[in-house]
Parts: sequence; structure tokens; C-alpha cells
Amino acid sequence: MSSDRVDRLLDLCLIFLSKNISECLHEVKIIPSEVKDKLIKIMIWNGTLNDQNISQVIHSRLQMLNLQNCNISDEALRQLGNCKQLKMINVGFRSGERVSITSAGIISIASSCPSLKEVYLERCSNVSDEGILAIARNCKHLQILNIGRCSNITDGALYALGQNSCFLQSVKFSATKVTDDGVTALVSGVCSQSLKNVQEKHFIHS
Repeated sequence: MSSDRVDRLLDLCLIFLSKNISECLHEVKIIPSEVKDKLIKIMIWNGTLNDQNISQVIHSRLQMLNLQNCNISDEALRQLGNCKQLKMINVGFRSGERVSITSAGIISIASSCPSLKEVYLERCSNVSDEGILAIARNCKHLQILNIGRCSNITDGALYALGQNSCFLQSVKFSATKVTDDGVTALVSGVCSQSLKNVQEKHFIHS
């Protein structure tokens, strides 16, 4: 059998598994991590990865997790405690607001996943400065942060980044409560040499 046919057969098996994950717990546990990565991508594409099944498919070698298309909450983030090698996570929303992700969930993942370099939280309207402070203090290699349209974010978040995130290259905080004082604290902070991209339009004035 050719390698293409084997790959196609594997994909079909994983598609079936993704639709019947709750009935295949034993099978999922013994899947190699590189195959689990494919399963995770299929479940993300289909929007079937959620709070109830995420713990069954994640693994300790996981490095990227894009949950933008998935119905998840803080509970999903609390289950990532073993993902110490995770470097990118996206829990943002494409439209509307994601109210199910709060600072509590962000604090949990910041303490569990210190290797994070990219964090995308766009439209997570219940994330506040407290969550960003946890990221700034725990994720020392942070390079990219998107907190655009996180309407509870204020200057405090940018103060924390300016004091802690020396590798920060890009930050987006449009449609937040950040003022010029926060921007000044950020660009004059420890990331002043590494910072290349700052998107700061459309502040929300309280």
C-alpha cells in the first residue's frame, strides 16, 4: 500500500474518531502524540474540541493550539496543565465577544505554560489586566500578544508588559481602555528594543 493511501486511511480513521471521541477513550489514550496533533487539527477544524473532550486529546508535547473556532471556556484552559511545551495559543473570537474566557482561565494557563511565545485573546471581553499581568510575569519568552477588543483592558496591562516582557515584538490592543500613559509605559519599558509592531487604534474611553 502506498504512503498516500496509508495517510488517507489514517485521516479517515481520525475523522471517525473525532466524531465519536467520547466512545473511544481507550483508543485515544494510546495514540502517539504526532497522530494526536492531526486529530486535534481535525477537531478544531470541525469545531468539535470543547471543555468536555479536550483533556482526552492534548498531550505533553503539544506546541500550538488554535481554539478560535471551538466552543471552550476557562475549564478547557485549566486542563492544559501538562502542556509545558505549548508555545502558541489562540482563544480569540472571529466576531462578537467570547465571554466564557476570563482572567481566571488566563491566569491558569500562564502559570501552567511558561513557554508561551504567542497569545491571542482578541474579543475575550472578560479578560482584564489581572490576566495579562499573569502572562507578563510567567511567560518570560512572550513575543506576540493580541488583546484587541478586550474591553476590560486598561493601562495596567501595558504597565505589566513594559516591566516584564523583554522579548515582546508585537502587541495589539485596539478597542480597549488603554490610554497614552499605558502606551508610553510599554514602549519605554524592557521591550523597547524588541518591540516592532504596536496596534493601538480606537481606544475605549471610560
